Amino acid sequence: MGYYIKEEEFKKDLLKEGDKITILGVSSAMALTTRTEYTYISHKIEERYAQYNDIAILIVKQRNKRKMMGLRLKDSDLILKGWNLDLKTDMETEGTTKVFRGNALINLVGFTDRIKETINNNYVMGEKGIIINWIENQKEEVVFIDRAKEIRYNHAVLNRIMGT
Repeated sequence: MGYYIKEEEFKKDLLKEGDKITILGVSSAMALTTRTEYTYISHKIEERYAQYNDIAILIVKQRNKRKMMGLRLKDSDLILKGWNLDLKTDMETEGTTKVFRGNALINLVGFTDRIKETINNNYVMGEKGIIINWIENQKEEVVFIDRAKEIRYNHAVLNRIMGT
C-alpha cells in the first residue's frame, strides 16, 4: 500500500457528479484529525507525481467556496457520503469534553455504536482500520481494527491502545 490512492484502488463508480462528501484525515502539520466537506465534480488520474504513479485526483469544490481544486487522496483518508454527519473530531469538542490528541490517527468523539453506524452507512472508500474513538469517560477504544494489526508495529499509539 502506498501513500496515495492509486487508479486501481479508486472506486469511481461510488461517486457521481454533485455528490456531497466528507473527508476525514490527518493533517501533515501537527498530526491532527481533520474533517473537510466537498462537492464531488469528477476525477482524473495523474500519471506521475514525485515517486508515485497513476494516482487518483478528485476534482472538488470545498463547501462554501466557489473555486474548484484537485485533491490527492491519501490511503489513510476516510471518504464518507454527505455533509453534516453525526461525527465529531477531537478538535471539534468543547468545554469539559475536550479530548484533543494529535496522535496521527483519525480521532472521533462520541459513542462507539453511533460512530460505527454513521461510518458504515456513509462509507465510500478509505482506511477503516485505524479509527480511534474516545467515549464520554475518556476511555480509548479502537473502533475498526481490520488493518490495525498490520500497522501497529510501526505506530506507538496503536501499540499502547491495543496493549502490545
